Amino acid sequence: MSTNVEIVGSYLAEFERIKKSLNGEKSSQIFVKKQQAIEFVEKLGIPTRKHEEWRFTNLSFLNKSDFLPVNVVDDVSFEKRDVEKHFIEGYGNYRLVFVNGCFSEKLSSINTEKNEIIVGSLKEFLAKDFAPAIENFSKFINNENSFFSSLNTALSPDGAFVYVHDGIAESEPIQLLFLNDGRETSPFVQARNLLVVGENSQVKIICRYATIGENDAFVNIVTECKEDRYANIELYGIHDDEKSFYINTTEVNQQESSVFNDYKVNIKGKFVRNDLNSKLDGEHCEANLNGIYYLTGKDFADNHTLIDHAKPNSNSNEFYKGILDDSSSAVFNGKIYVRQDAQKTNAFQTNRNVLLSDNAKINTKPQLEIFADDVKCSHGATSGALDESSMFYLQSRGISRDDAKSMLIMAFANDLIDKFNLPELQKTIRSEISNRLGIHFEEII
Repeated sequence: MSTNVEIVGSYLAEFERIKKSLNGEKSSQIFVKKQQAIEFVEKLGIPTRKHEEWRFTNLSFLNKSDFLPVNVVDDVSFEKRDVEKHFIEGYGNYRLVFVNGCFSEKLSSINTEKNEIIVGSLKEFLAKDFAPAIENFSKFINNENSFFSSLNTALSPDGAFVYVHDGIAESEPIQLLFLNDGRETSPFVQARNLLVVGENSQVKIICRYATIGENDAFVNIVTECKEDRYANIELYGIHDDEKSFYINTTEVNQQESSVFNDYKVNIKGKFVRNDLNSKLDGEHCEANLNGIYYLTGKDFADNHTLIDHAKPNSNSNEFYKGILDDSSSAVFNGKIYVRQDAQKTNAFQTNRNVLLSDNAKINTKPQLEIFADDVKCSHGATSGALDESSMFYLQSRGISRDDAKSMLIMAFANDLIDKFNLPELQKTIRSEISNRLGIHFEEII
């Protein structure tokens, strides 16, 4: 694997470009954070399997392709019709497209007369010294202990910025499409997203990923979410890109009585690593983390979560389900941390997996670290094959074995998909799973 010096050295020219683009007293704060992040990159080094958090995750793909950094959006050869199929139908007011991590105004559609919700390019809002962007950029992310987060902080050229003023409840989701252009090269994409939601406001955000062209991409994405008091965020991440490699880090800071709902969907994925950390930094907070992964072939998905109960009287629920076939593999590492002052905490975690092949593999590690005594916490994990008695029951009623298998898989997935609060997204995910099973599910129910 490439050395740290080689990797950092290949990006020094880009760092100098970023340095020149920053100006003014406020923007200099951003430069300082980026400069510190470069130092963390050099200090930390690329994680290996000797690191506990990467014990079951193989990063050898970094040696197999010549991933090249991309810094300028090139959307000349794309048309809106090229990206329409990647959006969820029924939601058309907020559709933002990022080509190789950079905002494309040409391909995006933002239809709103409101000024309470601001969406667009993070790069542009930082350049304008927009206070919510400047003040919250890299405020909560743990660069000091994360190689990929610090690399992104130092060198990401652009990404999405969403700012919701106080007291705004937006029912239609904001859709963010990250399109990787692999037609001529294998791009190394580093997108940086910042979501700031004001007091007593609500917003829904869908992130989706796709690669165009024959070459694969390496995508390193960091998303920071700040929720003020009584805010509510629903964040949906849909990975169905079978060509590329993804490392996706999400850092959430919740203030008093805020609610964070996260939904991770991995329908396809050559390599997907999701690091999701939520700090409940006020009383009466609530965090609900839900995820489903359906892997075939040699797909790999790694979900690492951390729920940090920092204050009393808060609740968290975590529910991840996996379906693994062929030679696919997955990792689930869920950690609940309850601090000494976080009395009256309720925290529950479940991971369930169905293995459809003898060659499929799951490594699951639920964790509880509790330093308070007045709490209700539990965790559990199960892995196994489809229930043969249920298969027999369906077959005894004239259903073929293949259809019976498909029905049980859909029922297993539906238990989690039902938690999505967007009907059109539910329909889309069910359709994609049905296609993966090679059936029209409506015909057998």
